[in-house]
Amino acid sequence: MPSPRVRTEFAYEGRYGGPPKGFVSARGRLLLLGEHVEVGGGPVLALPLRLGVTCAWGPRPDRSVRIVALDAKAGDRFVHGAYAKSGRRWADLVRGVCAALEAEGVRLPGIDLVVAGDLPARRGLGSSAAFLAAIVRAFDAARGDDPTPPSTVADVVTEAERTWGGADATPLDGYVAAVGEPGTPVLVDAARRTHEALPWPAGLEAAPIDTGVHPARADTPWAERKAELDEGLKRLAHAREAARSAGTAADDARLLDRLPEPFVRRARHHVTEVRRVLEGAQALRRGDAAALGRLVDEGHRSLARDFQSSTPAIEALVATRRALPGVLGVRLHGLGWGGCLLEVREARPPSPDDDASAPSDDDAPATA
Repeated sequence: MPSPRVRTEFAYEGRYGGPPKGFVSARGRLLLLGEHVEVGGGPVLALPLRLGVTCAWGPRPDRSVRIVALDAKAGDRFVHGAYAKSGRRWADLVRGVCAALEAEGVRLPGIDLVVAGDLPARRGLGSSAAFLAAIVRAFDAARGDDPTPPSTVADVVTEAERTWGGADATPLDGYVAAVGEPGTPVLVDAARRTHEALPWPAGLEAAPIDTGVHPARADTPWAERKAELDEGLKRLAHAREAARSAGTAADDARLLDRLPEPFVRRARHHVTEVRRVLEGAQALRRGDAAALGRLVDEGHRSLARDFQSSTPAIEALVATRRALPGVLGVRLHGLGWGGCLLEVREARPPSPDDDASAPSDDDAPATA
């Protein structure tokens, strides 16, 4: 299939009768380490993908927005300031991000848009956030002003997804979509909304592996797990305060043992995953691919045993992938109970085994 840029350029000329003024893109991401810790204010280690969303854009003389979404095979038109839900989720997300930007005091211009991507949806790769971040960047280009700050992109994307899309979204994906450069890992401080770009070891790649199972969030125990995690972290904080703990690993291990099930498991995943994020960043700084792989394996064991978001079928797939030559680490990625695996491995051409496991995702690993 042609690239999103080629597709949007061709469609823009056909739809609007002339070439676009420009193109903007936003990327999806893999979460190397930090699964489920952002909700507790912890750091995450993300790797932006080459896969993403591209917008072809052109100015309009009025305050109308016309948009064609090639992957949805649909279009929409609305006027800034008259935001109302259309009943189509993708179109409502666009309207919602415009409403959120204008609520931030940004006066948006009229614009013509054509949008397309090569980032699969419902794989835990940040596809909705990339879609909306690309829309924000198209408006930035049309306004001819400084880019919207990443923290604001994160806020307006999250607002659109929650209020207009009905999703239990967090700011992480919007932030990474705003700052991400393909193949350059970023250590994101979720609480402070800051990030550090890190080196990626030569000869290493990370790829999403499709499990073939893509449950809706409402069909998983996610809400229950999140409530248990929140309660576990609250109990751990009280235990730290009562013990006047400095929060060292040894202190936390001792205090965690005092928590009842299932809160001890959920809090232990958070505490140990934060440690893995920081150790993973150190591994990248020194170019230690083997250490990163070990941390990814540890992360999966924590997701399976402590967060309990795996299944027997996923465990079998993880074992199969981990046994392949050159694979350094494999873990469940995203919400859980399906979606994708994250595979960290020595760089190599795609193989028939990859195509069988991940026909849509594994043909575009992220590398430096």
